[in-house]
Amino acid sequence: MQAVLYTLANKFLSKDDLNQVKEVLFMTPLGQMLVKDGFEKGIERGAGALISICRETGFSYDDTRKKLIEKLELDSPAAVRYMEEFWGRTSV
Repeated sequence: MQAVLYTLANKFLSKDDLNQVKEVLFMTPLGQMLVKDGFEKGIERGAGALISICRETGFSYDDTRKKLIEKLELDSPAAVRYMEEFWGRTSV
């Protein structure tokens, strides 16, 4: 759905119109949901990359978890979830 809206908006709206729509959209529940989803996906990708780098450089599981908490400002349960998801996927 996002791709269709994006394509239609780019085809039929001027740059000023796009900016105005963007401002209005971000004030709606849908806009806030899209921003939140994008933020969460970014954190997830960042966590995966950080875990991979830590494994490649020889960090322990616990030190990597602590880095997630420190660098991505995660709480401990979130860091553990990402560790469970990504620790086994990365190769050393």
